[in-house]
Amino acid sequence: MAKKKAARKKPGPKPGSTRTRRSAQERLDALKQQIASIEAREKAKELREDPTAQYAIKVARELNRGAKLAVASKDSALQHAVADAHEAIGGYLTDKGLKIPKPRRPRGRRPGK
Repeated sequence: MAKKKAARKKPGPKPGSTRTRRSAQERLDALKQQIASIEAREKAKELREDPTAQYAIKVARELNRGAKLAVASKDSALQHAVADAHEAIGGYLTDKGLKIPKPRRPRGRRPGK
């Protein structure tokens, strides 16, 4: 017969340490933050249904693809141009209340004109 492995016990509190409990006000503040985040998600959900926001999101995705292609082709000027455009579209979307990932900025100096 195969022996069963003993279940690991969760480590308990260290001897001599005390548990700090949150006050009622701290718990209320945490709940208020949760409510605010849920409201922000609902607002973002409504904004995503807006045709202009949908188009801006598509543009941001295409700029991300363009950035990857620029990196693959090692075209520094295009990398900087795409990153600048992504920053502008990202600013518009953040002003609207949507979150998008930060663009990967190209490393090194900008190419000369």
